[in-house]
Amino acid sequence: MTKSRWRESIKSLGSHIDPEREEQVKKTKIEIEDKVAQIVKLIKNKNQGNKDGNSTSDSELVEFVEDFHKQFQALYALYDNLRGEVKEKVQGLENKESSPSTSSSDSESYHSVNEASARSSPRHALIQRVRDDLKNKLETLSLELIDMRTKLNAISEEKEALHSEYMEALNKIQDSEKIIDELRVEAKKTHSTKQKLTDECTQLKEKLVEREKELLSVTRAHQVHESEVPTQIKKLEHQVSSLQLEHKNLRTQKRELVEQTESQTLEAKQLGEENSGLRSRILELEMTMKEKENTVSILWMKLVENGSNSKSEIEELMARANSLQLEVDTLRTQKVELEEQVTFKCKQLEEETSSLHTKILDLEMASKEKEDELSALQRKLEENESDSKSKIEDLMQRANNLQLEADNLRSEKGELEEQVVFKNNEAFAQVKGFMDQVNVLQQQLYSLSSQKSESETSLEKVTQEISDFLIQIENLKEKLESKTMDLERMLEEKDGLERQMKDLELEVGSLRIKKSELEEQMRSKNHEVDQLRVEKEGLHVRISESERLIMEKSDELSTLQQKFEGLGNDSSSQIKALEEEIKIIKQELDSLQAKKSQLELQIEREKQESLENLVRMEKQNIELTSKITEHQTTLTGQEEAINKLNEEHKQIRDQFVECKLNFQIAERKIEETAEVFCKKFEDSLRILSRRIRVAEQLHAENKDVYRRTKEKYESENMNLKERVTSSEVAVKRMKEISLTANDILFGLDAVALKFEQCNGNFLNRISKTSCEVLFAKDWVQRKNKAIKHVQEDIDCLLVQLDTKEAEVLGLREKIWKLENKVRELEKTVKEKEEGMLGMGEEKREAIRQLCVWIDYHRSRSDYLKKILSETTAVRSQRTS
Repeated sequence: MTKSRWRESIKSLGSHIDPEREEQVKKTKIEIEDKVAQIVKLIKNKNQGNKDGNSTSDSELVEFVEDFHKQFQALYALYDNLRGEVKEKVQGLENKESSPSTSSSDSESYHSVNEASARSSPRHALIQRVRDDLKNKLETLSLELIDMRTKLNAISEEKEALHSEYMEALNKIQDSEKIIDELRVEAKKTHSTKQKLTDECTQLKEKLVEREKELLSVTRAHQVHESEVPTQIKKLEHQVSSLQLEHKNLRTQKRELVEQTESQTLEAKQLGEENSGLRSRILELEMTMKEKENTVSILWMKLVENGSNSKSEIEELMARANSLQLEVDTLRTQKVELEEQVTFKCKQLEEETSSLHTKILDLEMASKEKEDELSALQRKLEENESDSKSKIEDLMQRANNLQLEADNLRSEKGELEEQVVFKNNEAFAQVKGFMDQVNVLQQQLYSLSSQKSESETSLEKVTQEISDFLIQIENLKEKLESKTMDLERMLEEKDGLERQMKDLELEVGSLRIKKSELEEQMRSKNHEVDQLRVEKEGLHVRISESERLIMEKSDELSTLQQKFEGLGNDSSSQIKALEEEIKIIKQELDSLQAKKSQLELQIEREKQESLENLVRMEKQNIELTSKITEHQTTLTGQEEAINKLNEEHKQIRDQFVECKLNFQIAERKIEETAEVFCKKFEDSLRILSRRIRVAEQLHAENKDVYRRTKEKYESENMNLKERVTSSEVAVKRMKEISLTANDILFGLDAVALKFEQCNGNFLNRISKTSCEVLFAKDWVQRKNKAIKHVQEDIDCLLVQLDTKEAEVLGLREKIWKLENKVRELEKTVKEKEEGMLGMGEEKREAIRQLCVWIDYHRSRSDYLKKILSETTAVRSQRTS
C-alpha cells in the first residue's frame, strides 16, 4: 500500500515538475504577453484617430486575437491534462485505501503518526490557512462569475431581440419588395395585353374598311357588267357571300374582343384596388423609413416657403439633404457588410475549432509519451528512496486528503474557467462589432462637428445682421423723435388743436414707455443670448476636458497594463528561478538545507510585494471607478444644463413672439392715431377754407356797396355843381345847404376812410390767413410724405425682421436637431464607456485568474520544498 501510494504521489509530482511542459508554458506565456502588448498598441492607435490604416489595423487585430485565443486554449488543454492525471491518481489512491491494510506495519505507523503529528502541527496550521485563502478566492471568483453570467445573459438577450427585430424588418421589406415586383410584372403584362388587343382592333378595323371598299367596288363593277358577264356576277356573289360571312365572323370576333377588353378592364380595376391596398401596406412599412427622412422633408418645406428670399440657403440645404441621404445609404451598406463579416467570422471560428481539436489530439499523444518518460523517472526515484517510506505514509495520507479537496476545487475551477473561456470568445466577437460601430460613430461625430461649426458661423452672421437692424431701428427712432418734436412745435402754434394734440402726446408717451420696455427686454434678451453663448463655449470646453480626461484614463489603463506585464514578467522570472532551484534540489539535496531559510525569506518578501502590488492595483481600479462616476455626473450635469438652456430658449422665443405682437399692436395704434390726426387736420382745414370763402364773399359784397355809394355821391355832386352854376342867384340861399352838404360830405369822407382802413385791415388779415393756410398745407403734405417714407422704411424693416426671424427659427431648429444628435451621440458614448468598463472588469477578472494561477504555482513550489525538506530531515535523522 505504502509503496503504491508513494509511487503515485511521485508520479503526480513528476508530472508537475516535467521540464518540457514547463518550457512550453513559459513560451506560451511570453508569446501571449507580447501579443497582448501589440493588441493594446493597435487599440491605442485606433483610438487616436488613424483613419488611413483602419483596414490593416483591423486585420492585424483579428490575427492577434485569434493567435491569442489559440495559445490560451493550448494552455487550458495542458492544464486539463494535468488535472485529469491528478484525478485518476487520486481515484486510484481511494480504491487502494479501501482495501485492508496488513497488521505488520501497525506499530511502526503508530509511532510514525505520533512523531509526525508532533512535528507537523505548524504545517497543519499553514495548510488550513492556505485552504481558507483558497476558499475565499473561490467564493469571490464564483460571485464575479455569476455577475458576468448575468451581464452576458442580458447582453445576449438584447442582441437576440435586436437581431430578431432587424430580421423581421428585413423580411417585411423583402416581402413588400417581392409583392411590388409581382404587381409591376402583372401591370406590365396587362399593359402589354391591352396594347396587343388595341393593335388587333385597329388592324381589324382597317381590314373592315378595306373589305367595305372592296364591296363597293365590286357592286359598282357588278352594276356596270350585269349585262355583259353573268358568270362573273355569280363569282362575285360567291365572293360577296364569303366576304359577308367573313364580316360576320369579324363582327363576332370584335364582340368577343370587346368582351375580353371589358373583362380585362375589370381585372385591371381589381388589380388597381389590390395595388392600392398593397400600396397602403407599403406606405405603412415605409413610414418607419420616412421617420428618418422627415428632416429632409422639413428642410424641403422650409426651402419652398423661403425660396424667393434665400436661393443660396436652398442650395446649401439641398446639399445637406443629399449628404444625409448618402449617409443613410452608406449606413445601410455598412449594415450589409457587417452581416457578411459576421457570417465570415463564424465560418472562421468553426474552422479554428476543428484545427484546435486536431492540436488537442496531438498534445494528448505528446502527453502520453511524456507520461512514459515520467514512469521511467519514477522507477529510478523509487530505487533511490526506498528507505524513507514508512515515515512519509502518514504525511502522504494528509497530503492526499488535501489533494482531494484541491482537486475538487480545481474541477470546479476548471468548469468555471471553461465557461469564462466561452464567454471571453463571445466577448471578443462583440468587441469587434463594437469597434466597428465606434469607427462609424467617430465618422458621424466628425461630420456633426463640421455641421456644428457651419451652424455656429451662420449664427454669428445672423447675430451681426440683427445688431445692424437694431442700429437702424435706433436711427429710425431718433428720426421719429425729431419729427415728434416738430409736431409738438406745430401743436404749440395751433391753439385750436391743443386738446387733441395733448391726447396724442399722452398716447405717444405711453407708446414710448412701451418701446423703452421693449428695448430693455431686447437688451436683456441679447444679454441672455451672450450668456448662452458663453455657457455654450463653457460646455465645449467641458466636453474637450472630458475627452482629455478620457484620453488620460486610457493612458492610465495602458500604464496599468504595462505594470501588469512587468509583474507577469517578474512572476515568470521568479517561476523560472524556482524551477531551476528545484532541479538543483534534485541533484544536490544535501546543499539545500543551508539555503532553506534564505529561500523562505525571499519567498515571503515576494509574497508581500505581490500583495502590495495587488493592493495598489485595486486602489487604482477604485480611483478609476470614482473618476468614471465623476465623469458620468458631469455628463448628467451637462445634459441638465442643456435642458435648462432649451427651456430658457423656448421662454425667450415666447417672449419674443409676445414682444413682436405688442410691437405690431403699438404700430397699429400709431397708424390709427396718425389717421385720426390727419382726419382732424383735414376737417380743420376744410373749416378754415369755408371761413375764408365766406370772408371773400363779404369783401366782394362790401366792394359792391362802396362802388354804388361812391357813384351815387359823384352823381349827386355833379347835379349840385350844375345847379350851382345854373343858379348862382340862389347861391346865397343855398350856402347853408352847401355848408350842411359839405359837413355831410366830410362825414361821408371820414366814414369812407374808416371803411377803407377797416377793409384794408381785413384784407391783410385774410391774406395772412391764406398764406398761413398755404404754408400749413405745404407742411402737411411734406409731413405726410415723410410719414409715408417712414412707414415704407418700417414695412421694409418689418419684412426684413420677419425674414431674419424665420431664418433664426430655422437655425434654431437646426441647432435643436444638432443638439438631439449630440445627445444621441453622448448616449452612444456612454454606452461605449459602459462597454469599456465591462472590458475593464473582464481584464480585472483575467488579472485575478493569472494571480490565482501564480499563487497555485507558488503553493506547488512551497509544497515540493516542504516535501524535500522533510525527506532530507528524515535522511539526516536516519544517518544520525
